[in-house]
Amino acid sequence: MPQAYRYAVYLAPVGPWRELGSAWLGRDEDTGRRIPRCRTDDPRLDAWTDAPRHYGLHATLKPPFRLRPGTTAAALDEAVRALARMQAPFRIALTLRALRGFLAWCLPDDAGMHARVRALADRMVRDLDAYRAPPTPAEIARRRPDQLTLPQQRMLAEWGYPYVFDTFTFHITLTGQLGPTELDHAEELLRARAGRALDGAMPVEAVSVYVQPRPDDPFLAARHYHFDGSVRDAAGAGYMDDEASMSTPARPPEGRAPSHGEDVAQRQEGTSSDAPARPSEGRAPSHGEDVAQRQEGTSSDAPARPPEGCAPSQGDESRGDRRVQR
Repeated sequence: MPQAYRYAVYLAPVGPWRELGSAWLGRDEDTGRRIPRCRTDDPRLDAWTDAPRHYGLHATLKPPFRLRPGTTAAALDEAVRALARMQAPFRIALTLRALRGFLAWCLPDDAGMHARVRALADRMVRDLDAYRAPPTPAEIARRRPDQLTLPQQRMLAEWGYPYVFDTFTFHITLTGQLGPTELDHAEELLRARAGRALDGAMPVEAVSVYVQPRPDDPFLAARHYHFDGSVRDAAGAGYMDDEASMSTPARPPEGRAPSHGEDVAQRQEGTSSDAPARPSEGRAPSHGEDVAQRQEGTSSDAPARPPEGCAPSQGDESRGDRRVQR
């Protein structure tokens, strides 16, 4: 399996925040599939969420980076596993507000909560930096350093991103840049959707690696690393395994979903059929499974069924079960 173009370490929302956030963006980052809009949705919603939909629902811990020459995805995988096992679970409250012209879930004014999240992000940025290739001049230019503050310019020069350590602000992006009127409308709509479902605190029990397979591709969740040592694979898991390590895979520890390489080996050992095994219930398909399913006629790019209780849009309704797979 080739390396992905870029990797990132994110905090993936869970529970009602994931359910509402993914539906709001219109894409499931664990599978890569689009989530259909309801016919009653605001027609501007796709445009409002275009930018964050590209990256998938997340809060940034270590921003996207290319692997440094001489390092491997498998080594990054082991490093993230080790870091995750050192963390203790905690909980955070989230509040919806405008941030630098976009809508986001942010932390409230709670010093202890900020300190816990900041410590987690700092650890990921610092301890995984050996795997980050230096940004190219073009990548630096896209950050518009002339518009950054001096501290942000220093972070960009040293860490490849302007918003880390002292300039870090935890947030889960929910829209792109919007004008004041559209920002107000988007906030009103999202608050109405959430109701009281997000009044509690969200558990933080894992960190996640997302991958961008090729330049301009949308990001996919690859693997979720729980603080108890378990991991859960998502659609991009194959990009965490090097070809050399995939040739002689070990059995996964009990309670861990097999990676792409392990899954392929188990299918070859345990079945005489060339047809791929289906992923176990509750686990997102690995990259290999996802590719095989597309060859069978189920594309990860195909939209999922509309959320329960949501009438399908006219386009979804007219296609029904005759939907053409790409």
